[in-house]
Amino acid sequence: MVIVQELGSGSFGDVMLGSWLGLDVAIKRPGFTMDHAQTAQFLKEIHIMSTLHHPNIVSFIGACIEKPNICMVMEYLSRGNLFDYVRDAKEEDIGPWEITKFAADIARGMLYLHFRCGIVQRDLKSLNLLLDRWLNIKVCDFGLSRAFQKKDVRNDASNIDTDTETNRVQMRTSSFIPVGKKDTRQKTEDGFVQGTPFWVAPELIRQEPLGYKADVWSFGIVLVEMLTRKNPYWELHDKKSADEIIVEVAYEGLRPTIPTATPRDIRNLVEICLADKPGDRPNFQKVSEMVQEMRKAMREERHMHKKQAMSENQSNDPLNQNAPLANIVQPKKSHSPNPHIVVED
Repeated sequence: MVIVQELGSGSFGDVMLGSWLGLDVAIKRPGFTMDHAQTAQFLKEIHIMSTLHHPNIVSFIGACIEKPNICMVMEYLSRGNLFDYVRDAKEEDIGPWEITKFAADIARGMLYLHFRCGIVQRDLKSLNLLLDRWLNIKVCDFGLSRAFQKKDVRNDASNIDTDTETNRVQMRTSSFIPVGKKDTRQKTEDGFVQGTPFWVAPELIRQEPLGYKADVWSFGIVLVEMLTRKNPYWELHDKKSADEIIVEVAYEGLRPTIPTATPRDIRNLVEICLADKPGDRPNFQKVSEMVQEMRKAMREERHMHKKQAMSENQSNDPLNQNAPLANIVQPKKSHSPNPHIVVED
């Protein structure tokens, strides 16, 4: 395996572009300063990734678990992450059809994690959603993921974990920073990089028990990102600190602004995903069904408009045998000395 170039870095270490048997791969390796607990967490992520197999989950290829070469090898997704994609794309390239397509991809991946694997992703955000060359989205980064009983999902249990200390780790997660992108995060005195937790569910901010519906909240924030093509709570960044914003989210009901032009169905989905109480949010089975219904309605509307346009074009075509007689140009008659001869102008 050959390392080609660095793709980005985070508090966990680096992600490199590599080549393995002629195949482009992403190589994730922990930082050399990681302590025993962080190394154990990285090894846990390797174990989780090795068990996941789904079209909307980044594929695991292999790993080395021996120091100093600990690393994980995954498929390389050439279009980068959703965070950069929605901010760099043109407005017309991120409309309702594209947003619901991305939402369907995310929901399918999360449905697999929750219902088939019993895993809470716990760090669902646009930076952890990667796009392949065909713009299919795949969920990645399971360093903070937690396993739970799959029956809790089927029984619609909102809270599954009372370990609030691990919830604090979620709050302190730092984001992956691609090469060439500015790192706007603040560092604490001990050098720990602290990310802005705008994707974190309010119950985790309040240090309440972790539940799989926390991922549904994060999904709602990702929807807002796609609708605004900006960071969550972007309109408040110049007025309030990140800490002030998340306190208002958790205790005062603050929510990100949804654009007024947002279609009603998408707005409704965002609002129920961002319900304060986890039990009031849908699970990803319901989310997936709602998104598919939206796309079905969009397809039917497109088909209807196409039929109307074709019908109008045919009715205005003078060569169309079924066109109204009023639309067919009749030859003009003029007077002739011979009443049996019609002279056409």
